[in-house]
Amino acid sequence: MGDILSYTIRDFLMFSRDVYWRLFALENEALWPLPFLAALAGVVAVGFLLWPRPPLLRIVGLLMSLACYWVAWHFLWLRFAPVNWPMTYAAGAFALQGLVMFAWAVGAVRLQPPGGIGVHIGYLLTVYAVAVHPLTALPAGRALEGAEFVGIAPDPTAIALLGVAVAAMRGWWAVLAVPVPLLWCLWSALTLYALGGWQAWIPAGAAAAALAGFVLRRP
Repeated sequence: MGDILSYTIRDFLMFSRDVYWRLFALENEALWPLPFLAALAGVVAVGFLLWPRPPLLRIVGLLMSLACYWVAWHFLWLRFAPVNWPMTYAAGAFALQGLVMFAWAVGAVRLQPPGGIGVHIGYLLTVYAVAVHPLTALPAGRALEGAEFVGIAPDPTAIALLGVAVAAMRGWWAVLAVPVPLLWCLWSALTLYALGGWQAWIPAGAAAAALAGFVLRRP
């Protein structure tokens, strides 16, 4: 029992800090200019989210569905799982998330979006994920070639998903859309903490902000 209690989170990691951050640089290099195009698509999605008309929200849902499937397949399954086998399950979870977003886009965006101050938290989360999160590579001493983009990397994609859920999704759709990105943010926070990175507060803060948004928004 004493030996078990002596373990820390870092002891369960299957990769080093350098390996983890290198994954994003390799992904961007292999896919370029797709990360740039994904960022542009994210900007479009933010604009449509801020002007919540059913046809525009439908496009947002479809873009987020596509982002989930791409992250599930190309990053989590093909790139991350070879160095961290539990990511095979995370890939499946993101694929299910993509199905939820697709179903919402084609069947539920006709519903009036929720209101209240909590919705603005959703807007801020989405704007952060698209426009600010890639820049966090710079204060961490990494080049923009290793930045994390929505639709390419899981962290900003999960944060954007939480933002869309808070800002635009109602009822059971919101309930179905939250677990996967919320759990991913918590897992990422623990991982980054174990790697000794200050970035751990980002997914943790996003998860907390999303929960606050749901509490403060008006049905």
